[in-house]
Amino acid sequence: MSYEMYEDFKETMAKTIKTELSAKTANNNQSSDNDLSQRLEQIVYYI
Repeated sequence: MSYEMYEDFKETMAKTIKTELSAKTANNNQSSDNDLSQRLEQIVYYI
């Protein structure tokens, strides 16, 4: 996989995960949403 393909894949996965987390936490409180966003950022950083 080329570097460009990898970066596109990583970006797509990050967007997908963020969308899924947003949908699942729509009914939860705001602090949980912030925690999940921070965890997502950490995951994307290490991908």
